[in-house]
Amino acid sequence: MQDQTTGSRKGRAAGKGHEANVDLIAVVAAIAKGEPRVLTIRLANALPSGPFELGRRPLQSGLRAWVEHQTGHRLGYIEQLYTFADRDRIGDERQQRVNSISHLALTREDQAANWPKRSWRSWYDYFP
Repeated sequence: MQDQTTGSRKGRAAGKGHEANVDLIAVVAAIAKGEPRVLTIRLANALPSGPFELGRRPLQSGLRAWVEHQTGHRLGYIEQLYTFADRDRIGDERQQRVNSISHLALTREDQAANWPKRSWRSWYDYFP
């Protein structure tokens, strides 16, 4: 480890001034009756998501766990879409930068009635 310069790895490893929160977000898509659908939570106001936990590898296993926990739906195919890490994405504590890693999951719409906090909605309600 370098420690002779102000930009040392040692300082970065300790998290000094470089803290960030990482959220995992899932766009779970299915086709039902010829229409694209998306899986939502919280009265159709949010997509399944949760914080990245350092103990999980790879990222996709953490995402799968959050989606299944929040919706009861197991995911098949997952592809990383985009990482949002702009400077204006600051967390609640104003000292932590928020990074969001979004994924697309392709699946089949299921009709599990025992998960009242989730719903399948028209893709066009959210994406033009």
